[in-house]
Amino acid sequence: MQERPIGPLVEALRQNGCDIKCVRNEGCFPLRVAPSALRGGHLELSASLSSQYVSSILLSAPYAQHPVRLALTGQPISASYIDMTVAMMQAFGNQVVQAAHTYAVDRQVYRNPARYNIECDASSATYPLAIAAITGGTITVENVGKASLQGDAAFCSLLAQMGCTVSQTETCTTVQGPADGLTAVEVDMESLTDAFMTAAVLMAVAAGKSSITGIANQRVKECNRIAVMVEELGKCGVQCHERPDGLEITGTTTPHGAHIKCHNDHRIAMSFAVLGCKVRGMVLLEKGCVDKTYPSFWDDLRNVLKIGVRAPPLQTTHQPPAKRAKTNHVSSSFLSLTFSNYTPVADLLPVVLEGVNAVEVRVDLLERHEKPFIAEQLAVLRRCTALPIIYTVRSHTHGGRFPDDEHKIFDLLHFGLEQGCEYVDMEVTWSLAAQQKLVAAKGQSQLIASFHDPSGELTWAELQQTMKQAGQLDVDVLKLVTVASKPEDNLELRRIVSSGFNHPIIALCMGELGILSRVLNTYLTPVTHAALPVLAAPGQLSLNAIHTLRHGLGLLPARQYFLFGCPISQSMSPTIHNTGFQRLALPHTYALCESDDIRVVEKCVKDTINFGGASVTIPHKQSVQPFLDNLSEAARAIGAVNTIIKQADGLFGENTDWLAICDMARP
Repeated sequence: MQERPIGPLVEALRQNGCDIKCVRNEGCFPLRVAPSALRGGHLELSASLSSQYVSSILLSAPYAQHPVRLALTGQPISASYIDMTVAMMQAFGNQVVQAAHTYAVDRQVYRNPARYNIECDASSATYPLAIAAITGGTITVENVGKASLQGDAAFCSLLAQMGCTVSQTETCTTVQGPADGLTAVEVDMESLTDAFMTAAVLMAVAAGKSSITGIANQRVKECNRIAVMVEELGKCGVQCHERPDGLEITGTTTPHGAHIKCHNDHRIAMSFAVLGCKVRGMVLLEKGCVDKTYPSFWDDLRNVLKIGVRAPPLQTTHQPPAKRAKTNHVSSSFLSLTFSNYTPVADLLPVVLEGVNAVEVRVDLLERHEKPFIAEQLAVLRRCTALPIIYTVRSHTHGGRFPDDEHKIFDLLHFGLEQGCEYVDMEVTWSLAAQQKLVAAKGQSQLIASFHDPSGELTWAELQQTMKQAGQLDVDVLKLVTVASKPEDNLELRRIVSSGFNHPIIALCMGELGILSRVLNTYLTPVTHAALPVLAAPGQLSLNAIHTLRHGLGLLPARQYFLFGCPISQSMSPTIHNTGFQRLALPHTYALCESDDIRVVEKCVKDTINFGGASVTIPHKQSVQPFLDNLSEAARAIGAVNTIIKQADGLFGENTDWLAICDMARP
């Protein structure tokens, strides 16, 4: 919002006696407004950029010191919204006299009508209606129909032109998408500019060449929306060209997913979410920008429209564990939440999730197991973190609190898939038919095939055979949990893990004697936090405790990280990194290595025992390369390195500068 121009409105108000100062950039937010009065009389205002300027003055005009005569200069944009403002003022007892582009408002007082119906936001309604259009489904939006004064309420007419079936009452709109795909159109969207981005993503998959005109003012919104749509649709393989007052789009039947930069623009994010309902692999950055106008957007996609929205799951390579163990010492973990209701502790969730790679929702530990309540808990969690969610319903037999009812458990597991949870935990002792049905429905979620032996009755050979059978299902992760009766059991468990599984495996022994197994486990180790009410399982440790024990056993050796360069004395990098190391009980240190002598850098890099990696800045981005074993494609193309990563097979040079350069170069 601080980049969105508001200069014409500020200048008009200043000319009318208002004391307004732009705190940072002239003509943009933030503003400092001193107590003063709107004098009234004759005001001139350019309405060619936004109708919102006009509405703001009209709404304030009845309380000016003198009657207001507002004259608009230039061609007013989105005039339907000005008409809506006038109609609302009249409904609240204020008369507005309009002649051409001039509005006269006397000094008056607003009076509440006995009853006033507040419509839903027609701009926000375009997204679910567009989802119906792009997927061939049917969606009804209530409280906005053909009687609406909102400009974007006409969006359904555009959908009809593109081949959708549209039916409306005075207060309700239903759209059914065409089964055989959308049709290209040419449309003037001057009266519904906020919806042009939604229309553009529909045109991206419509057969033929489409065009949008009348939207030149969209270059001066939260971003240059026209240029952004051209760029981001291009990432998806869509031919899109900018015109003086709009876009020209050639639809394709084979768009592909991409990482979409939303430019902190809520409408960019929501429009590409619509495209993501049709095109796999869409990753939207800055998803929080929807909070400006539609904070529940992602929750509504999941819970109302039943569309899976997820954070990217942890990347795994389905190699035998022995090979993965040789790759590096990096391990991952997840926090097992044991709160019965997340809403009262929402502020605490970011604290307890510090440093972990995923979060487990133990449905069986929630105070209620109705689907609406579970959906609400997932929504609360997703508002607090972008971490992947592990969705678990643990029964009494397997050490949880849910009744041993297979039908109810798998009904809730399918609900976890519907909610777009990144991981769903499935016990492999249930019927094969139930397991196969869940596997067939998993979509883009990853399934964890779990086996719990809480009584420790099975032999090690039986446990190994059970895991091999579980691996024959189309699952993504294996999990084996048993009980340690003696310290040596931890090593027996590691022997099973290293026996040649083709999946990542979580292997743990419960109880005090099984603590070592949690230290030795390297993939998605479940951890707890001191602020949780109870442990999710006996013997569970905090992430910091695991780091401390791993360091003590030599599994997490202390490493020295550096910033190489000169001059760098004012860099905050050591403070930032060392604070993170300390908070997570990691034994590493990060220090400045300030010198323009490459021989000093070489000495640090060739310390094969202690060196952990480095950031690199001038003058060493090129001269450090001879000391490295491999370079990324970006580093080779640029000819410079800004990051050194220590890997099992040597030192790897990376360059991430180009990402920042691209971000800065975009309009």
